[in-house]
Amino acid sequence: MTGEEMTNGLMVVFDHVSKVFPDGTRAVDDVNLRIVEGEFVVLIGPSGCGKTTTLKMINRLVDPSSGTIYFKDRDIAERDPVELRRQVGYVIQEVGLLPHLTIAQNIAVVPRLLKWSAERQRVRVDELLRMVGMDPAVHRRRYPHELSGGQQQRVGVLRALAADPEIVLMDEPFGSLDPITRGQLQDEFKKLQSEFHKTIVFVTHDMDEALKLGDKIVVMQQGRVVQEGAPADLTGRGASAFVRHFIGERRMVGDPSLVAIGQWLESRAQALSRLPVIDLAAGARSACAQLARAGAEFGLGVDPDGCWVALVAAATLAADAADLSGAIREDAPAVSVADPLKAAAERLIAEDCPWVVVLDRDRRPLGVLGRSQVLVALVETMWPESGREEVKGR
Repeated sequence: MTGEEMTNGLMVVFDHVSKVFPDGTRAVDDVNLRIVEGEFVVLIGPSGCGKTTTLKMINRLVDPSSGTIYFKDRDIAERDPVELRRQVGYVIQEVGLLPHLTIAQNIAVVPRLLKWSAERQRVRVDELLRMVGMDPAVHRRRYPHELSGGQQQRVGVLRALAADPEIVLMDEPFGSLDPITRGQLQDEFKKLQSEFHKTIVFVTHDMDEALKLGDKIVVMQQGRVVQEGAPADLTGRGASAFVRHFIGERRMVGDPSLVAIGQWLESRAQALSRLPVIDLAAGARSACAQLARAGAEFGLGVDPDGCWVALVAAATLAADAADLSGAIREDAPAVSVADPLKAAAERLIAEDCPWVVVLDRDRRPLGVLGRSQVLVALVETMWPESGREEVKGR
């Protein structure tokens, strides 16, 4: 693979990569994988499938026996391993905090190696601690043994993010924690990822964790990639008996907390009700005319880029109004096609609204789903053979 091919935001490329250890163990076998900038990729599979070895090859803790790995536009074999690792965040299950250093010093390990000023280090440490609900005044001078397991793992994640790396590698980081703490950290990390937009490669053996966190899931077996795709792709279309078994029957038959709205819509022609899309910048007269032509009580208000802003109600809209403020409903529930079906139901209940607005991945409105449609979706997902009949009978 040439540097010219490292386009379209690719961060890491595995090009026919294999790893054979001296004892003859083939840990990774001809892996081809593309990781896009900003993508959260989860490597999953049974013990010994090669997922951790694959992860460690990205920062040269393990070197491949054959094939090439590109980081951005460079073959990592041509890069100094120490310099490379300072650009890559790394989190492991055992945390690996240095016991003789304070929490602030642990977080600032890489910034200090990169010769950041003391003030810049302090500001960065305090910023990161606040993001995970740890008061800097309380925690920055403490030592690792004074923290709980969950707090130590939070610090491990913050240390990986401290120098603002382009990519973060995480090897079963939450695996040793109790279920409650683990769930809390998953939620916190998902929030951090939405704020930082880092490229993440995450190893786990927990399919629920993979489905919750990943944009793309890579299933491995005996050193090979056997399937990769978005969570909905795997739960809806397991490529082999191994993948279907590994995902689990509960997820394959349909769990509304896992099946994406977009996945359900693909199987339903004209599932969305259409409402006129109104450019709020065009003013009240234009909005009033659009609603009148469509004979619609409501319109989907967007900004000049076509992105969702708010609902426009015809009943409170006057053509001669100075602006649209009196007709705007900013509390209208909206969900993305990437959100699970369960999210649509939760929004409808929380907002007590007859329907929910569905947005594409760029936040452009596609239409609305009514309460009855969401109920059909939930029942069909959980009982695909009888869902429609059950709903009709209600």
